[in-house]
Amino acid sequence: MPHKDRLSEQEILAVVDYIRENFMTFPDDKDSKQLAKHVGGEKIYSKHCSVCHGDKGTTAIWARSGLNPQPRDFTTAEARKELTRERMIASVANGRPGTAMMPHKGKLSAQEIEQVVDYIKSSFMSGPIAVRPDTQPSIAAHQNMPQSTSPRMQGHPQMPGFNMPGSSSSASALRADPHRRDPHAGGIPGMTAPIGPVVSADMKAPMPKGLKGDASQGRQFYMSNCFSCHGVKGDGNGPRAHFNTPRPRNFTSEASRRMLNRERLFNSITKGKVGTVMPAWGKVLSDQQIANIAEFVFTAFIEQQVSNADDQKVSLNKKKAN
Repeated sequence: MPHKDRLSEQEILAVVDYIRENFMTFPDDKDSKQLAKHVGGEKIYSKHCSVCHGDKGTTAIWARSGLNPQPRDFTTAEARKELTRERMIASVANGRPGTAMMPHKGKLSAQEIEQVVDYIKSSFMSGPIAVRPDTQPSIAAHQNMPQSTSPRMQGHPQMPGFNMPGSSSSASALRADPHRRDPHAGGIPGMTAPIGPVVSADMKAPMPKGLKGDASQGRQFYMSNCFSCHGVKGDGNGPRAHFNTPRPRNFTSEASRRMLNRERLFNSITKGKVGTVMPAWGKVLSDQQIANIAEFVFTAFIEQQVSNADDQKVSLNKKKAN
């Protein structure tokens, strides 16, 4: 609202000076450099770390049940006690054996690693210690969870919607309908993903939003980020796959060949997959970057498998004709 009728010109100038002096002062060179380092660390964290550790350092919701062991919650008292700056720099650079934490020294410079560590410590590891209400599930909730039928897992709760190895419900479902497959099955036997019908998709469907993916650009991102779960060959056998429940998607499987067109790949990368460890990359990537990744996965793994299958059919028909 206008204030010229309420305040004199002198009063208006006085309040403007007060606002500028108290709220709009510019930092000196030292503060400016510190601010730049903080902003740089925040960008690195958002791009490389938040997918697993969460936007607020408390561990992403999907990672709490999907990764074993869980990614570090930086807001806990244990983290403050154990994680020195030197240890964190080493962990970011070299990864953590026995966990899903991969080395970043090939992706980030030494300066960038220091920036992201300093950002984590200043943003999540200072001030009052937060208590997450979901860190200690109630006894009643534990008792009400369905129990695994596997002899090795007797007495342990089973995640809703998942079947443990050896589960009778998984086996009976496959016997009842042989076309029901594990859409996420990787090459290593173990945990199974939710079983659902394989619905053939239109493999000629274009990329959403009129986008054209650049497979060469997508390959660069895939080999820096996606391979750790999905594998260099797209078979779901990446170095991080062992820690994922359910297994990462096997792009070379028959189910993937029938289900995953460009549109579905784009949507899965953008929104993630509920019930799996596949995060929503739409938070940190542009639509064009996602289209590039989808194009690479489709042409390198999906389309290639379709072509190989067609060649096998032609060869088989020729043998029958002869």
